[in-house]
Amino acid sequence: MTPTPPSHESELDYGDIPALLIPLSDCASHSSELPLNKKRSVKVPSSSLTKLNLPDKIGSAKAQEWKPTSSEILALKLKPSAEISYYSLGSSVDSYIVLQTVDEDECYVNYLHCQFISDPDRDSVVLYNASTSAFRAQNLDRQSPVQNVLPTNNRAFDCGSWYLELGKGLEFLLRVLPRDPELYTDLLVPCEAESIRVEVPIGHKSLYRLYPKPIDKNAPSLGRRAEKIGKIVAAKVCRKPDIQWAVLKGLKHHSVVQMLDFDGSHLTIFLEYIEGIDLSKLVDKDLISQVPEPDVYRIWKDISSALEYIHRFYFYF
Repeated sequence: MTPTPPSHESELDYGDIPALLIPLSDCASHSSELPLNKKRSVKVPSSSLTKLNLPDKIGSAKAQEWKPTSSEILALKLKPSAEISYYSLGSSVDSYIVLQTVDEDECYVNYLHCQFISDPDRDSVVLYNASTSAFRAQNLDRQSPVQNVLPTNNRAFDCGSWYLELGKGLEFLLRVLPRDPELYTDLLVPCEAESIRVEVPIGHKSLYRLYPKPIDKNAPSLGRRAEKIGKIVAAKVCRKPDIQWAVLKGLKHHSVVQMLDFDGSHLTIFLEYIEGIDLSKLVDKDLISQVPEPDVYRIWKDISSALEYIHRFYFYF
């Protein structure tokens, strides 16, 4: 006898997936079908969408006529593992989920467009907007008013169905699923950070190091050396890193340290590490500088040129 083909109902364990992104627009469908997202995709039976309480109509003008056209729908899953504590979406091929737009009138997809952070203590995920576009969200279960998620802001999504627009043309149904607590016992982490943690991405486990240095709970930021992919970098843990990230990501100057990476889930900015001297140690007991005059001139020239560059091209403080 020919064995019965396995059904996707049995293959898809909702208790092991905190959230699903179901595409509602052409652009979102195109992204979900990219070969780079194959490992992140899962086929959801259309019949199971009734289980997910999917509304007949979505609160978006472009997606109001959306209905399943086949027995299966390709969705993107945010599935946890020991190596993943957050999910990055963007145009980078190294993103957890790669996003691409199709038409010119659709939004620009940033290298790091957004991040989803799973809350281990609740049935919810947090969305951080790292892009230059405003996002829109609406709770479909309660039909609440549409809310905007502006760049550098974040928004928590509780268990249920949400309409989510990650910029013009990128429309998804975000389904935050209830979890089985037993599946997450080993993945729980403290709500309050107790140490600087350099995250370990897939494939780079041996190239990162952990630095268990307590965080000063009163300091606005804390900088330490770290090793990332075999290179010494400066890992700066900030209480409010959004402003620093927004400023540093666009600065390109020989006297301004370069931002190499940003980890929203651990409030950490990775910067270019430059070995140097501590100027405070070049002052004697009478507070008189012991720095040679040529070095004073060079230091002043570097600082003033960097400040002039920032004020002229980017920001005014």
